[in-house]
Amino acid sequence: MNTNKLKSFASLVLVITSISALANTQTLNAPKSLSELINKDRFGLAASSYNSTIGTTDNIDGVSQLNIVNLYYTISDKDSLRWQNQVTGTFQKDVDTNFTHAKTILKYTRSGILNQEEHGLNMSAAFEKRYITDPSARVDGNAYGHNRLSTSFSRKVNDKFSLGATMFLALNDIRDSKVKTTTRNYFLGILSQSLSLPKNLSLTFFQEVFKANNSIDLDESASMTFNVDLSGSATEKLGYNFTVYSTPLSGKDNLKYQDDFYENLTYEFGLNYRAF
Repeated sequence: MNTNKLKSFASLVLVITSISALANTQTLNAPKSLSELINKDRFGLAASSYNSTIGTTDNIDGVSQLNIVNLYYTISDKDSLRWQNQVTGTFQKDVDTNFTHAKTILKYTRSGILNQEEHGLNMSAAFEKRYITDPSARVDGNAYGHNRLSTSFSRKVNDKFSLGATMFLALNDIRDSKVKTTTRNYFLGILSQSLSLPKNLSLTFFQEVFKANNSIDLDESASMTFNVDLSGSATEKLGYNFTVYSTPLSGKDNLKYQDDFYENLTYEFGLNYRAF
């Protein structure tokens, strides 16, 4: 996996969480009839757009864009489904701008496995089926997509400060198993520390650790990325975030310090809207 692909993981975790918080708070039980199954309160729709700089810290020569549409379905107060579609684009001088339907994802989430009041921290888990819809990306990555399990923990320390941790384990759906250098699976861990600020603002620090694995245990990508994210709500339905991130540690098989990481900062601005 390209390290640049990690850029949105932390901010997506944060913004999707904040979008979900805007959902209908009405308690819903598992549906027992057709009318309950199609109850409009079970559905939610949200859209997000993230624009990230291309180039170096002081020589930005373009913008990459990630657009996301999420359709939510609430099964019960602890179980939910999300169908996500991603469209990417690049705006760069002397480069044709093409928008590509990059990926579609179906995700099941079980929340409330643990809660802070009774267990000292909150815990949820999820399973995702992620399919790469861009044919060229399937060929380049030698994969149709991947299956991903995740577990998230959080704890509210006080009214202003909270901690979080999410661990992902993914298994790729390989196109050609004879290519032994293809990533078979990967691990991604994200730690977060979030501080609530006045005027509906939140400042969050993320640390991401990524490790890919292949069949020959050679030339496996590894990286550690640091993010600083400022997010807020313009209205009850519209949110935004500004993120700065870089990867000071990366390499093949082993993490190596990149002493020029501060010259390769990426800036990202995102908007997210919850329709209902």
